[in-house]
Formats: sequence, C-alpha cells, structure tokens
Amino acid sequence: AVYVHRDLNVKVRDDLMNDTFNSVWLEVGLPRQKKTLVCNIYRQWQLTKQGDDKSSATVDSQLARFVGFLDQWERAVATGREICVLGDFNLDFLHFGRDNLPTNSQSVRLRPLVTELFNRIIPHGFVQMVSVFTRSWPNQESSGLDHFWTNRPEKLSQVHANWAGGSDHKVIFATRYTTAQISKPRIVRKRSYKNFDPVSFMNEVKSYSR
Repeated sequence: AVYVHRDLNVKVRDDLMNDTFNSVWLEVGLPRQKKTLVCNIYRQWQLTKQGDDKSSATVDSQLARFVGFLDQWERAVATGREICVLGDFNLDFLHFGRDNLPTNSQSVRLRPLVTELFNRIIPHGFVQMVSVFTRSWPNQESSGLDHFWTNRPEKLSQVHANWAGGSDHKVIFATRYTTAQISKPRIVRKRSYKNFDPVSFMNEVKSYSR
C-alpha cells in the first residue's frame, strides 16, 4: 500500500499501466510543485486460475511479464520526474552479485530478470534503498524480496523494514523530505448526544451522590 499526506495531490497514471502486470502508478505531490511518480508492485511467480497449466511459472514467462513492467518504468523515466518504485519484486537483492549459489536456486534461475533490471533501470541513476532482509519463514533462509528503488536517493530518509501483522514480509517505508510547509491535520473531538436521555443521566448522577 502507498500512504500519502492529506495535503498532497494524487493522480492515477493509467497511461503507465497495463493488465499484464500487477503495478499501480501514482503521480503525487504538493499543489503548485513538481510531482513525483510512485509505483507499487507485486511480481507474481505465476498467473492465478490456470488449472493444470503452469506455463506462466516458467522463467521465460516470468521474464516476458517483467520486461513489460520495465517498459512501464522506462516510460516513467522519460517524463523526467522523480520516481519511487517499491513492492514485492520476488527477486532476492541479498543474492545480487553472489556467484557461490547452488545452480538450482531460484536466484540463479531468475538471473535473466535481474540482468534486465540492471541493464535497463540502473543506468538511469536508480538505487535500491533496502539493505536488510524483508521476508522470513521457518526453516528457510531470510531473503530480500521487497525493494525500494529511487532515482533521487538524497531526497529520502533511510528505508525502514518493520514487522506488522501476521505477514511473512516486513513493511518497508521511508520519508520523502521537503522544504515546503506541511500542515498538521486538525483533530476535533466531540460527544454525540443523539441517544442522550436527560432523565436517565440525572438518575445516574443522583445514584453517585447518595
């Protein structure tokens, strides 16, 4: 999920999305200031409701869907905006660059996706900001499947990864710095007298005074 302050203007960028990949692109920013593009993704291992057909789980099929998403990302880059892309990539960044992994490991099988990511996105100045594991499960090695990419790392705080609820994934989040004045939401507390009964109230008060 992406949470934004009430002062921000938010616009869904339908032109950056399609129905072949789980991504949501938003244009977010303060009024009369340049907007940031924020994308939240979930990269599926395979498509749902396929029955016995598991062809979408092959590396080639996963790669084809991921390349479609990278096409979205490059269209976003072409806008010249600040961009943040975060979510469950199902690519373990803790294994990026490791050459001592078993040949049958998922990270080795999925290296074609990582190669596409590195070749097409990193040259545009993007940095992956999460540095700790984000997913843990009993009897399995902890992994870094949840990423936070940005082309303006100097404008963000350190990315935090905290447990929340019963998920096996941590929640990742960061603060975007700004010099603009941010209002504090006004909170009004009041009592509701919709079901107030004066007689019952007075009787209860009298009962305490005896």
